[in-house]
Amino acid sequence: MLVLQRTDDRVLPVKAARAAAAQIPQAEFVELPGDKQLPWAGDTTEMLARIRAFVGAPPPHARTERVLA
Repeated sequence: MLVLQRTDDRVLPVKAARAAAAQIPQAEFVELPGDKQLPWAGDTTEMLARIRAFVGAPPPHARTERVLA
């Protein structure tokens, strides 16, 4: 299991998330910068990269414009 927590989250202190992760066998705890509670709020780049790496998904490709010929 992957446990992600932002360092300055005002709703759930990082030490509480760290303690919860310690209770889950083989959990991976990752502390990310930021203060947003919701995972889709604030800077999501690092969070999404960690989730993709954890589930074994390849990194996203740069968007390319497609033209119908």
